[in-house]
Amino acid sequence: VSDPADAGRRAGLVSSQLLGLAMCRYLLRLPPVVALSHDEIIQKVGPTLQRYAVGEDGS
Repeated sequence: VSDPADAGRRAGLVSSQLLGLAMCRYLLRLPPVVALSHDEIIQKVGPTLQRYAVGEDGS
């Protein structure tokens, strides 16, 4: 279980991941990112977002 005191840091990581994805997909229109289906994005990015959200640091 994550430390509530770390919630701001985790929220920042989630936000940066999502904003980076949106920037690459919709603003920069990077072909490899645009080509990803929604299911592929969920499969590839979802675990990272989940890890950030629950505070698992892999240790």
